[in-house]
Amino acid sequence: MKLREIQYGSDEYVQEKALREAVLRTPLGLVLTEDDIKDDPYSTHFGAFNASNELIACILLHPIDINTAQLRQMAVQSSIQKQGLGRSLVEYFEKQAMLHHYRVIQLNARITAQGFYEKLGYTPVDQPFTHMTLPHIKMQKIL
Repeated sequence: MKLREIQYGSDEYVQEKALREAVLRTPLGLVLTEDDIKDDPYSTHFGAFNASNELIACILLHPIDINTAQLRQMAVQSSIQKQGLGRSLVEYFEKQAMLHHYRVIQLNARITAQGFYEKLGYTPVDQPFTHMTLPHIKMQKIL
């Protein structure tokens, strides 16, 4: 597996949007909307690629302020979830965030993923809320 940046607007970015829709929206009976991708030009996109150079996971780094970045739209191909790829992707994301001098990472986790993020050192910072028909919780990690 190779982890690398995906250039906004590239063919790999088109694959990334399709993966995000397949993993994050389709199971909810939703589609990826223009509102969902409005911040994409201002985010840094990262992908995990298999030996055939096929995109199998993605994650976005979106700047909040000079010290804070948001982890957004993490998606791992359904057929390979629960094999450690998500952990590797988040660890890679955190290294990239530190290279860009971010010291705080925020994210809005689905409640079903809260335990995953807690194992990686993220802590809840607010009360649960509903987003895209699912309960979420805001979490953060100090790098």
